[in-house]
Amino acid sequence: MKRPKSKAIPAREVRRLLEATEHLTDDGLSRRCFCQVFDLADGGALLVFENGRGRLYQSKDALCSMLDEVERQSPANPFRELLPQGAAFANQVPKLVRDLPVRLGLEAAELNGTEASLDRIDQALRRLGASKISSRILVPEVFAPLTAYVGEVMRNATGGRWEMRRGSDGQTWEPWIVDPLGRYYAPFAIFKELFEYGKSASIRGFVAGTIRSHLLSG
Repeated sequence: MKRPKSKAIPAREVRRLLEATEHLTDDGLSRRCFCQVFDLADGGALLVFENGRGRLYQSKDALCSMLDEVERQSPANPFRELLPQGAAFANQVPKLVRDLPVRLGLEAAELNGTEASLDRIDQALRRLGASKISSRILVPEVFAPLTAYVGEVMRNATGGRWEMRRGSDGQTWEPWIVDPLGRYYAPFAIFKELFEYGKSASIRGFVAGTIRSHLLSG
């Protein structure tokens, strides 16, 4: 598969580019890429990640073609299995949040809905070890409560609300947080953080970076 021309750019360049270039938020591509995506006036696309850094594609059309090819070759959306609550997920958030301390071996009082409380979750992940992340965390019984709690932290920090949307496959329901200005945050994107970094993953770093990059882009 031929990759389209692109380059990584630092956070300061992302901010400069957005200030100097005419752009529009692309909601569809943002959902597909699990990050903020902007259509640029010259036909390019800018992806902005949770740490504020970005990747600049010369051609949005080429990016879309690559994503189409990846999705054709990829297995079914993993969230169909990991979030079996489907469209009812948002309604079940309170129960899922209550389940999380038991699943991670924490006290309920340690998880008070703040960003700082995510340190306790990161510590629990490190105790598990990298080899157990897939078998102990990336399973529906734990991933769904963890996604619900991360979403509640995002909601509290942004004054947002839950919104269920269909994924790119048109079938899987994904839970998002939408703030009062219409910016949206994907708590379920912690899957990528956990899958790639294992016990070195930082849920607090992911959440803080996601919120900060969205606020800067807004």
